[in-house]
Amino acid sequence: MRISVNEKEFTVYNRHSAKIREKNEFGRQGFLRIINDENEISFYYSHDAKSWKRLERSIDATGFNHNVFGGFMSLKTGLFAFGEGEVIFDNFIYNKL
Repeated sequence: MRISVNEKEFTVYNRHSAKIREKNEFGRQGFLRIINDENEISFYYSHDAKSWKRLERSIDATGFNHNVFGGFMSLKTGLFAFGEGEVIFDNFIYNKL
């Protein structure tokens, strides 16, 4: 699962397929909150880190946390950037629920 953010939209991918798309109303800077509540992954975004908007859909991640024949899959927390340009990750907080 990965999230792509650009000046036009937020896109959440499950493997290689885009599952959730939402218009980016904040431009080049904003805040992202990801909550995993018993394998139900919800996404929130904000322009000021005070008022949060939830993406319409969430993703069921139960299939990512088990051994499967031919390989192991699990959810891992991490940040990465790809493509042209630059990105600044600031105020990254991980809280175990």
